[in-house]
Amino acid sequence: MPRLSVVAIVAAYNEVDVIPFCLEQLIGNGIDVYVIDNHSTDGTADLAAEYLGRGVLNVERFPAESSGNRGVFSYAAILRRKLTISQELEADWFINHDADEFREGPWPDLDLRSSIELVDRLGWNAIDFELLNFWPVDRDVRPGEDPRAVVRRYTRAEPYDLVQIRCWKRTEVDVDLESSGGHEVAFPGRLVFPIRFLLRHYPFRGRDHAHRKVFHERLPRFDPDERARGWHIQYDAKIKSGRLLPEPAGLIEYDAAVVRALLAIENREVQRLDQMVQEAHLAVLAQATALEQLRDALLNAERETLALRAADPQAQKQRIAIEDRLALANERQAELNTQLASARDAASAFEEALGREITARLGIEKAREAADAALAQARDELRAAHRAGAHLQNEIAALMNSRTWRWSAAARRIYSILSRRP
Repeated sequence: MPRLSVVAIVAAYNEVDVIPFCLEQLIGNGIDVYVIDNHSTDGTADLAAEYLGRGVLNVERFPAESSGNRGVFSYAAILRRKLTISQELEADWFINHDADEFREGPWPDLDLRSSIELVDRLGWNAIDFELLNFWPVDRDVRPGEDPRAVVRRYTRAEPYDLVQIRCWKRTEVDVDLESSGGHEVAFPGRLVFPIRFLLRHYPFRGRDHAHRKVFHERLPRFDPDERARGWHIQYDAKIKSGRLLPEPAGLIEYDAAVVRALLAIENREVQRLDQMVQEAHLAVLAQATALEQLRDALLNAERETLALRAADPQAQKQRIAIEDRLALANERQAELNTQLASARDAASAFEEALGREITARLGIEKAREAADAALAQARDELRAAHRAGAHLQNEIAALMNSRTWRWSAAARRIYSILSRRP
């Protein structure tokens, strides 16, 4: 059976003090290395180049000099470059690696490459890691010292660092490193080995190094867009607390045998089952809470029923009193309705009488107008009669004064005598 080939793609920036130990550990475990140097200023790339042909396949300065992005640490661009390299190299497995990390298999008698080969034979195609962060609280790591030999106390990963699925088998399907910020490789058909491998991380090698790395080499170079995405938060809590290194009392003394035992005991499958048990337990608790609430509701309902029964005589009296008041109100309403009807009838009679009076007044007014007109006419006729009488008197006077009247006086006497005969 041909030997399984594994390549660790190591990203580095100003890690000259630790990168030789990282490279030697990987090479010593049968792992080939491809170094991506993010334009270090401390000689990291030159030191890594000394291992070319001795396990290091290439030392690449990234991004290219012509890109103009040397001053910005774009982790997304580095992850995309790592993925491209994994597609270009002829290897069976790949590791997304950093220069201040040391990785080991869970079995003490197998080196890292042999452990990955065993996982491959068992049919899995991805590996998760248990992250332990080591802190130099006792003393600083001196130049030339292997940090693993000096720094022996650690803390387990923060919640945002728990997932470390950073080793995968070559596949022809699309692979994604960027979406998770490099925490896990994602691809269709991924099968993660249940037992985690060990990842020993040495971010700081002393107090001065911690201050320089955080405030001068990392924070000023982080891509603002990536910070907005929630990346590069590993230093925020430390800066806020004013302590880049944790309190010694909270650290765990490293014991390889104990850690490997925990890797076997606290494997992903056990944790998955434990999570299922916890979820089932929470579901049972939720059901018990719901039943308790239902029981309380029933008890309250029973208490209210008993209270209603106890208060029934008083409630009966109140109901009777209310009914009596309602009857009185109905009687009063009937009286008011009667009074209202009478008022309406009186109003109608008054309206009729008023109408008659108005009509009568109108008739009287018309009669008075007719009488006035007749009186005016009579007066006119009387005046005309007076005028006619005066005229007649004038005519009589004229007649009596005329010669004819005087000459006929004898004839009128004879006629008067003759008209008196029997």
